[in-house]
Amino acid sequence: MAIHAYAAGQDEKIYEDLVLRAKAGDLTIDWRVLRLTCMRVQACQPRGSKADLALLGKKTPLEDNLRVALKLIDEGFPNIEAHASASGIYRALGNMEKAQAEYAITLSLMRSIVDGHDGKTKETAYEVITGREEYFVLTALKLPYYGPGVTSSLVLDGAHKFSR
Repeated sequence: MAIHAYAAGQDEKIYEDLVLRAKAGDLTIDWRVLRLTCMRVQACQPRGSKADLALLGKKTPLEDNLRVALKLIDEGFPNIEAHASASGIYRALGNMEKAQAEYAITLSLMRSIVDGHDGKTKETAYEVITGREEYFVLTALKLPYYGPGVTSSLVLDGAHKFSR
């Protein structure tokens, strides 16, 4: 379903409908539309707070980490990092059904970024909605995003911004 096929002003309904379908296990939704629509819906905050994101990596009880991951998902469903964390936590807690469901969502969100793209040109750039999403994708692709030999520059092209 193309994003332009939606009538203007319906972003909240579109986002809510896609999230409900995803939560019900429908992996056939248009994950790219979900991610991009989230950016136009005030209630969707896919970035998460720095404090909550910091808690995901801390050595706290798994249940506490799970509460943070689920809070981040509730605040911004397309938060790939939160779904991946929830999957790992559920796995560690022995809840394989929920672990697999969160893993499937993580993969679907990732595919909505990388499928059909190689990141080598502006036409085939990975389209991300947050900086952390960019780092998560690069890490998953085993590409460095900082350190020796890595440089980054911002490229402006009309209304679009690219990291090179």
